[in-house]
Amino acid sequence: MPQSSHAPSPAAPRKQWPHGEITAAVLNAAREVQTHFAGRAYSEENYREAIANHLRRHGFRAATLVECVRLDQYRQIVGHSQADLVVNDCVVVLVKVVTRLKASTNHSKPPVPHEYIQKLRTYMLDGHWSVGLAVVFGPKQYLYRRLDQPAATPEGQ
Repeated sequence: MPQSSHAPSPAAPRKQWPHGEITAAVLNAAREVQTHFAGRAYSEENYREAIANHLRRHGFRAATLVECVRLDQYRQIVGHSQADLVVNDCVVVLVKVVTRLKASTNHSKPPVPHEYIQKLRTYMLDGHWSVGLAVVFGPKQYLYRRLDQPAATPEGQ
C-alpha cells in the first residue's frame, strides 16, 4: 500500500524527504502564484503555466501536460492520461482550482479532496513517479498534499 504524507513543515529539513528541495520549490511557486492571482477567477491552465514559469525562472525543468501511458495486466496499452506538471523529471504535480474549499471539522485547513489524491496516485503509477504533489487553489488560499510511494516498474526491469 502506498505511503502518503504531508510535506514537511518549513522548520523541518527538507533534504530528509525524497526530492524535498523540488517539492519545496513547487510550494514556493504556488504561494507566489496564489498571492499574484488572489481574488481572480483564472483557469487551472493559467495556474499550471504560472507555476511552471516560476520554476523555470529558478532553474528547474518544468514540463506541462506530460503524456502518461496506462497499461493493463498484460502490459498492453489501454489508455493515456496527461499529468499537469512534471518537475525535473521526478516530481509530478496535480493542479486544481476550486471556487470553494470544503470546511474542516477541526478548525485546521481543509483536506485536499480525496478524488484529487486518487488522480495524483494514478499519475504517479502511470508515469512511474515516486513523488507527487497535489496543489488545490481556492479563492483565498491554497492547499497541498504530498504523496510518496514506490514507482511502479515493469516486470523484469
